[in-house]
Amino acid sequence: MKKVIVMFLVLIALAGCSLRSFSKENQTPSTGKIVVDKAEYEMMGGQYKWNGENVEIQRVDHVSPIEIAKEFDTLILEKNKKIDILIEKNPSLTVYQWTEDGSVKEVTLTDNQITAPSNNGYYIYEVVGKWLDGEASYIFDIEVE
Repeated sequence: MKKVIVMFLVLIALAGCSLRSFSKENQTPSTGKIVVDKAEYEMMGGQYKWNGENVEIQRVDHVSPIEIAKEFDTLILEKNKKIDILIEKNPSLTVYQWTEDGSVKEVTLTDNQITAPSNNGYYIYEVVGKWLDGEASYIFDIEVE
C-alpha cells in the first residue's frame, strides 16, 4: 500500500514540475489596447481559446460583452472619432458593435482602425482576434457626445 501511495505522489510531483516548465507567453493570448488621440487604453479580456506548445487553454465566460464592458472605464468620444486597435502578434481582427438590448452588428475595420458612430449614444465593442494558435475577444465601451 505504501508503494502505491509513494508512486502516486511521485507522479503528481512529476506532472506538476512539467506543467511549470511551459512558457506562459506561448500559452495565453496577447493583451489588447485601443488608442484614441495618442492615449492608450487596455481593453477588457473576454473569452479565449489558446493552443500552446503542450496544452490547450480555454476561458469561456457565460458573461456577455455587455456585462464585461461594465469593468471598462467608458470613454467619452466625439462623433466620428478614430479608434486604433492594437493587439500583439498581429491577429486577424473582426469587430462587433453591441447595443444595450443585446443586438450585434459587425463594424467596418480599416487598417486596424474603426470610427466612432456619428450618432450620440452608448456603444459596446467586441474585438475578436484570431491567430494560428487560437482566438480571443476584447471588450471596450464608448459614449458618443
